[in-house]
Amino acid sequence: MPHVRFSHPVASNPDSVWSGFDEALFKSLAPPFMPMRLKRFDGCLKGHRVELQIWMGRWLDWHALIIEQRHEADGSYVFVDKGVKLPWFLTDWQHQHEIRPHGSGSLVVDDITFTQPWYLLLMAPALMFPFWFRRSAYRRRFGHPNG
Repeated sequence: MPHVRFSHPVASNPDSVWSGFDEALFKSLAPPFMPMRLKRFDGCLKGHRVELQIWMGRWLDWHALIIEQRHEADGSYVFVDKGVKLPWFLTDWQHQHEIRPHGSGSLVVDDITFTQPWYLLLMAPALMFPFWFRRSAYRRRFGHPNG
């Protein structure tokens, strides 16, 4: 099962970043080369749902359920979404979001595990590229850590 982790330092503290994880941020995380339609965004608490469609020659459904959410003693926030309806090229998806204290700001982490048919494993780098793109969206919203 492939596992990737992206870390994005930002200037805002974890409480500010957590409160900014809203529908507007979610929409800004979609890269311009990947059209997306957000159908439902309940939020980031356990039991909330996110439903979207992505364009890959046709509109494909991607639905996720927040299966875990916690605020840790060190001030970190963590929530986990699990794919419940996935595009044809994925058979399993779990995405842990972490907002951790980091210096005077935060580290926003996307920790992703997924499964896809073996014959599509070469597609994994393309699937991960949009998560690398998130760094600029996070910094626009929460500030660049170096000013």
